[in-house]
Amino acid sequence: MPLSFEFPSHLTAEAFIAQLDNKTNLQLLSRHDCHRTYYDSFDWRLYSAGISCELTQSKTSSLLALIDLADGRDLVNTELAGVPVFAKDFPNDTLQQHLAPILEMRALLPLCTLNFKDIQLNILNDDQKIVVRLVIEDYEQLTDRLLVYPVKGYDKASEHLIETLISPPFELTAIKHSLLPAALQLNGRKAYDYSSKLNIDLAPELRADIACKYLYSHLLNTIKANEQGVITDLDSEFLHDFRVAVRRTRSGLSQLKGVLPNNISGRFRDFFSWLGQITGPTRDLDVHLLNFEHYKNSLPESIREDLNPLHDFLLGTQKKTHQELAKKLRSDKYINTLADWELYLKEPSNKQPTEANAQLNIKELADHRIWKMFNRVLKEGQDITPYSPP
Repeated sequence: MPLSFEFPSHLTAEAFIAQLDNKTNLQLLSRHDCHRTYYDSFDWRLYSAGISCELTQSKTSSLLALIDLADGRDLVNTELAGVPVFAKDFPNDTLQQHLAPILEMRALLPLCTLNFKDIQLNILNDDQKIVVRLVIEDYEQLTDRLLVYPVKGYDKASEHLIETLISPPFELTAIKHSLLPAALQLNGRKAYDYSSKLNIDLAPELRADIACKYLYSHLLNTIKANEQGVITDLDSEFLHDFRVAVRRTRSGLSQLKGVLPNNISGRFRDFFSWLGQITGPTRDLDVHLLNFEHYKNSLPESIREDLNPLHDFLLGTQKKTHQELAKKLRSDKYINTLADWELYLKEPSNKQPTEANAQLNIKELADHRIWKMFNRVLKEGQDITPYSPP
């Protein structure tokens, strides 16, 4: 594992090489233009697990590495021409073992790319033997980095070099952190810029109609964030998150009555019900396909392969239903109605709403709804006798 150092902001790669050449027997090996692409799932599963997936490519090599974000340590480092979409498709078993439990059914997608010059150097002793290997990563928009690879049997040479690097005039800083956060910021991205979780703080005294519009707006953002992934069928979780946001919106419109105007609630309740219906068949087939290996492995080994025609049938049917779904999500009905919903949610709320529950605060509305459902459960429960059917 190399030791990593960060250049001070004023020190360029060329100045560093010139100054180090005056102090050591330096050998310049090569310079290559490189680009490093970072990968993760749409919902940041690798980042959440403290892992950075990086593919570094030049004209002469293509190296995939899994990096521990906490200490910069290489978890896996292997030559790989490209990055498969799913963990199960990696040719390297070690990569599969690291990625599959984290990613599960999610696709690996490119997050951002950094371009840099890779400058490789050796430090030689008086016998012209390599005692330390160096790699400079020369970035245009980020601080340059130096990777120091000690050579076995020449520990003192490495220790002496490190003392030189951290002292004037170089004053390099030892680091362990990944460049991923800086790369994201440089590309206008932010970790966890998507989450399917409905994690919103609402003040209890907030007016019900305003709170509902805020919640529906959050759910609309989730629908829109997953829309393209559903249409292109990147992975099955785009449709799952899309449907959850649709279902939550429909449930709110159905259960929180007297908050929004009746014509609004009625129109969009029907629309989100339609969305639930048209996405259902594809999602059902996705679930069957996701669980297919489990179903297959539950059978005696001698007849497992007999299920393969069923898998082919399910896969073909899924592709057909997905094409039909994608067509509906490109239709005027979907695009225009969703745009109308967004427009309504952005409109300022009426200062004096006339709907029965609109001016209640959300605690009052929640209390009323919970009390109503509690009494309903009690009433229905009283109808149960020891002779009632299961």
